[in-house]
Amino acid sequence: PGYFTLTGVNTYNGGTKISGGILALNGGSISHEESDVFVGNAQLHVQNGGQLTANNGWIGKPQGDYGFVSVDGRNSRWENRSDLYVGYQGSGHLNITGGAEVSASKVTVGTTAGSMGHIVVTGWSESDVPTFDVDRTPSTLAIDGDFILGANFDGETDTSALGSLFVSEGGRVINSGAATLGATTGAHGFAIIDGSEGGASWTAGSLTIGDAGSGFVLVQNGGKLNVGVEGDGTITLGANSGADSLSGGTLVIGA
Repeated sequence: PGYFTLTGVNTYNGGTKISGGILALNGGSISHEESDVFVGNAQLHVQNGGQLTANNGWIGKPQGDYGFVSVDGRNSRWENRSDLYVGYQGSGHLNITGGAEVSASKVTVGTTAGSMGHIVVTGWSESDVPTFDVDRTPSTLAIDGDFILGANFDGETDTSALGSLFVSEGGRVINSGAATLGATTGAHGFAIIDGSEGGASWTAGSLTIGDAGSGFVLVQNGGKLNVGVEGDGTITLGANSGADSLSGGTLVIGA
């Protein structure tokens, strides 16, 4: 595949579509607040303080495509003014590492039947020493609204949608709205918050584990799950567990 590196300031009205190649935003910036970013059968790397600003983000679209995005390092940021989809029709993977940040109004992981989406949030900025008396920058996924892991929003239930989240080594996820794992029939959502080697946390307004689909959350090794900082603070397991035989919710703490 082709490889292209951007280092300067890039502002334009059209969106950014990466297909069959690799784009590295190496300390530079891309800004198109009213247009989208598409990553399908391709890779996008935002690194060394790179800044990406877009309307919506799509990783793994259309069907059959695999998209991979990494945002790495202090001051590296991908800001979506609206929604972010990780695994939309196809498969998508998002890595947030080294003190970087990704933000959106809403995030959906594993969005349609047959799709798979994975998000990994891990690590501190490399320039910092991991002790509590030194200023550190954690890797962060910041969501103004709702966070959904696993949803067959196209209405098809013959093939499952899968959405997963892994937070570790100082990573943190903050979503002000509702978090839902397994939102629709046939959808599956999984999350692991592993606090070993520097802590990890997930903060949500409310949490539903297994709505019409199935959900599983594991909090271990000192990881933190905070529910209700800005929302109603409700944790619901298996909200509509009668929808199908595989639905339901599981929360495991301190395994």
